[in-house]
Amino acid sequence: MIGAFPPPLHGMSAVNAEVKCMLQRDGVLVEYIDTSAKTLSRSVVGRMARVPWVALAILRFVLKREVYKCPLYMSVSGGFGQFYELIFAMLARFRGMRLCMHHHSFSYLSQPTILARVLIWCAGEHAIHVTQSPGMSDRVRALYGAKTVVAVSNVVFLQRNEQTSSINNGATPQRKAIRRLGYLRNFCKSPRSDPATA
Repeated sequence: MIGAFPPPLHGMSAVNAEVKCMLQRDGVLVEYIDTSAKTLSRSVVGRMARVPWVALAILRFVLKREVYKCPLYMSVSGGFGQFYELIFAMLARFRGMRLCMHHHSFSYLSQPTILARVLIWCAGEHAIHVTQSPGMSDRVRALYGAKTVVAVSNVVFLQRNEQTSSINNGATPQRKAIRRLGYLRNFCKSPRSDPATA
């Protein structure tokens, strides 16, 4: 597995952590490489701080042995993080690995990008693409020509086992009080809607 893992905790890292835990519970030997930024800051400094961390992750991946024909699960970022993922995808294809790409963002589906097109093309026609909804699957097929696309809601990955939680070091989360309320903005019925009006 390659992608963001907690900390910090956000949607993609939470799903990746739960997928890893689910595979391990099924007896799968999972090796993972964490590419997450260690801060949620979107500033230039925050983004640049991620570069050496990802460079080290790429080196670790290159040094992995006996990966030929192994499956590789990768989460797909919504923006320029796809550049890093493109490097991993190219290395994986060169090493004969089978790619499974998990799409978490509508940003490159609402507004198609060259970077996403190259990434999905590089993943190859045999790659499996996991999306969050049938509508998202339709967009990945229509815009980027992906062949095998499976829609799986994130709810499946984030349902906690009562005895185990991969995100909280094995302890079931206990909420004592509500400390903060938030408003999630970019929710809309259609991926073509303008997020500003959603």
